[in-house]
Amino acid sequence: MADQRNTYEINGTVYELLPPVFGVLRHVNLFCDEAGGEVETVDDLRAVLADRTGEFVAGFITPQGTHPADRDMDGIARDIDWAADGHIPFEVIESFFSQPGFDPGKIKSAGQAMLVLGGMIMTDRAAKQAPGPGEKDEKQSTDTSVS
Repeated sequence: MADQRNTYEINGTVYELLPPVFGVLRHVNLFCDEAGGEVETVDDLRAVLADRTGEFVAGFITPQGTHPADRDMDGIARDIDWAADGHIPFEVIESFFSQPGFDPGKIKSAGQAMLVLGGMIMTDRAAKQAPGPGEKDEKQSTDTSVS
């Protein structure tokens, strides 16, 4: 059976709704973290979005025929803010969160995966900077006093 995605025309471009895959869930998680809070209710979401609705909604759609990694997020956000009918951003949000396969717990899982990856990178960086076995950790002295 063919996959039928919701489509939206904005400023002459047809966009399609993305499925709830890791990249989109990561976008939601990072957006909410940047905004400084967890979103658990519609009122929380409204408070987090404030004047960044276009930026948030841009993460849920892509121009037809364009891979999500190749889309111009700033351009999409600008079109949502300045060219979309007023109902479209909220229709996109509602459609995304009501898709089969969407689970709010997956947003937190995407965030946790990013934290684990960040921890692995930091540990690897620290290991590369640490002296090897038998090497001295030679730090420059900042003592400038004369004896």
